[in-house]
Amino acid sequence: MKVLVTGGAGYLGYSLIERLEQRAEISQIIIYDNLSANSYPFFLTQLNKSQKIKFINGDILDNRKLGESLKGIDTVFHLAAKTSEPDRDIDAHFFEQTNTWGTAVLINEAIKQQVKSIVYASSIYVYGYSEEAAALKDTPSPKSFYGISKWRGEQQLDIGSDISIYNIRIGNIYGVNPCVRFNTIINKLMFEAHYGNTISVFGDGHQVRPFIRVTDAAESLLRPLDSDFSAGTHTAVKHHFSVLEIIEYLKEIYPKLQYVFVNKHIKMGSIRVHIGEENLNIINNVNVFKQELLNIKNNLI
Repeated sequence: MKVLVTGGAGYLGYSLIERLEQRAEISQIIIYDNLSANSYPFFLTQLNKSQKIKFINGDILDNRKLGESLKGIDTVFHLAAKTSEPDRDIDAHFFEQTNTWGTAVLINEAIKQQVKSIVYASSIYVYGYSEEAAALKDTPSPKSFYGISKWRGEQQLDIGSDISIYNIRIGNIYGVNPCVRFNTIINKLMFEAHYGNTISVFGDGHQVRPFIRVTDAAESLLRPLDSDFSAGTHTAVKHHFSVLEIIEYLKEIYPKLQYVFVNKHIKMGSIRVHIGEENLNIINNVNVFKQELLNIKNNLI
């Protein structure tokens, strides 16, 4: 079985490819990435030496190069995207090009090359902000440019082709690996707490977000390789926490931690997802979360 991972040199891509490389049924893994996120640390890892892995420096909007790269591919893991933090509300075109039209290019070329399945790494931001928990049956109502572009990306894949589409809406990822990013919510707060002992809280801090460890997010993306897993849309998160709750856990690690509010009078929207069978990973286990925070700390100097 041959797979291609768009955006595979990045943060989530590393954890996914690490697991794909260990699977006996996978004979080749092609990483298709334009390195726009400066994902160079991947090339310094032992994983990069695997004989299974091939790297192609290509842009998701380059239909000719992408089409050539898809020849003989069975499954595509589509991770390539402009990500939400910290610029999710700055420029709609910034997100639209890659997240929406890049996905349109991918599905068109995948159909031409008779790819069997696509696993799309979507986002919980497609649900939009609400005090009520969103369910899969609810029509997404994204509010940020990033969320809108990911929702439109989902719609690009829904064109009635013979390709099996697995749409995984992933929570905010956190945790460490060799390609870690520190602009995601929890990783950023940990970095600020560790090196500055002061963190900034935007709004009143009561806003809730769903979270998932990067390793668990990668496992969720692998589920479509199981024969009993159905095509369609699924949600992958593990915890719901408000920013103020996260701060309380951080204060257990850094007792002298200080925090300042930025625009405290502004109430930021919350995102919650329904806890049900359609969710792949929901476990509100605070001890697991705290242990991962310690793991992040132990990897910092």
